[in-house]
This record gives sequence, structure tokens and C-alpha cells, in this order.
Amino acid sequence: MIAAASAKSQGSRRRYTRAKRSAAPVSIPNNVSDAEVTVDGATVKLTNLQKVFWPKLGLTKRDLLQYYADVSSFLLPHLRNRAMVMMSHPCYGW
Repeated sequence: MIAAASAKSQGSRRRYTRAKRSAAPVSIPNNVSDAEVTVDGATVKLTNLQKVFWPKLGLTKRDLLQYYADVSSFLLPHLRNRAMVMMSHPCYGW
């Protein structure tokens, strides 16, 4: 089901919709360094899943990817038609 709501913004109407959910929820395996996950018929290779991104919280790359998979139906509509780059840079501590 796709939910829609309207909001006035600077005199114009914007329409917000939620993306269709995948047939099955995506689950990224725990305690493995590499995995292949199939989403909507496409296979994605995930590597270095045990890399710690936030040491104080004990959160790993796998945790971040699982979070993205969990919120994707809400997040993706807002990213449609936008350029997106995630860069790794030594100054940022990645």
C-alpha cells in the first residue's frame, strides 16, 4: 500500500509517497565478513561487514546496512532523482 499526504510549501503543493515494500524483508547475516544478498531479483555483494564504524556504540558496517534496508521504504522516495555520493576520507575517521 502506498500512503500519500499533501503539504503546502511556498505556495505550491508537494506530494509525498512511500515506496513499495519488497516482497520479502532484507536480512543481512550476522557474524560473517562477506555476504551476497538478493533484493528484488538483483544480487548485491557486501564485504567487510564486521568493520566497526562507531566503536563507542559497537556498531558495524553490517548494522548500518541493515538499518538502511529497514528504512528503505521510507527513505528512497526522498532520494529519487537526486545525486548521492558516500565518500571515504581519512579525516572523517572511516
